[in-house]
Amino acid sequence: MASLFKRGDIYWIRYKQGGKWRSISTGCRKKIEAEQVQYKYASIELNQRHHLPIRTISASATELLKDFRDNALKIGDNGSKEESSIKREKAIVNNLISWLDGLEINKVHDITSDMVYSLIWDTLPALGRSSATCIETLRILKKFFKWTISKSYIHTNPAADIKNPHKENKAPRFFTEDELQKIFNASDEPYKSIFQFLYLTGLRVGELRNLRFNDYNPNTRQITVRLMPGNKTKRETKVPLNEQAITIIEQQRKAHDEPFVFVNSNDAQYKPDHVRKYLLKICKQEKIPNATTHTLRHTCASHLVQMGVSLYVVKEILRHKSIRETEIYAHLADDTTRKAVDLLTI
Repeated sequence: MASLFKRGDIYWIRYKQGGKWRSISTGCRKKIEAEQVQYKYASIELNQRHHLPIRTISASATELLKDFRDNALKIGDNGSKEESSIKREKAIVNNLISWLDGLEINKVHDITSDMVYSLIWDTLPALGRSSATCIETLRILKKFFKWTISKSYIHTNPAADIKNPHKENKAPRFFTEDELQKIFNASDEPYKSIFQFLYLTGLRVGELRNLRFNDYNPNTRQITVRLMPGNKTKRETKVPLNEQAITIIEQQRKAHDEPFVFVNSNDAQYKPDHVRKYLLKICKQEKIPNATTHTLRHTCASHLVQMGVSLYVVKEILRHKSIRETEIYAHLADDTTRKAVDLLTI
């Protein structure tokens, strides 16, 4: 019968098909999820052995999407996700439910690859949705079909071969020096220190929220971003600190005795949504448009590039997996490159 084994941190299944042993990745890091996929292949083996049709459970497509939305979306690579990510993904699932209602699709096995392709490449762009939204919708759909396969509602993924639309390589929004100072001057503590630390380190808000005092090493002048629920990072990484960032940590240490570096007025971890709303309030007050907390991360990278720091160094500071992620800041290096060339003489 089908059995589980591990390659790295992913569970694989060894099963017999047509008299030959085969191996396939479940794509799951958790054994409990991999066992659901294992059950499907065990059922296929049993049905083939007794010459029975493969069992498919008839189920409502919209009811399955609701079940997936309310239960499966909370599970991330590290066990959970930030509330903002779950909220965004749930909104996408709600849109998918409306899409199926419009097509009058009742059963999940009635969804075809052509329908998925048309949604991603035709319907959503026609509605003015960005390529990023189309890509995110396709990712959620693939995850949904994988989930339904694990529960034997369907046996093939109709979205498996659909390619992502080309993502626009738009220049990121970043704060000017003047905008940055307006935000800092108008903000009260602890938000002022939070915004300053985000800018000085390039951390994501979820990573900053989980930062503890014991993650700071004064000898190496670094903080460790650990693998934990709420952190987007997929690997433990180190982030260097300058004197101003170190001063902020020491100020927070004097201000409270909690393990987390940044806490709210109740000495508890703050919610990222509260930080986002406070920043929006300040930006509205100061007439600063198009701002999010992630804009501070973009500003950190953009200012470094404008000051002549190599994209490869910026990649390491932001902890990007690939230099391609960092290349969105490449246009800012043009003036710096010109100045560097002008230094050459003969």
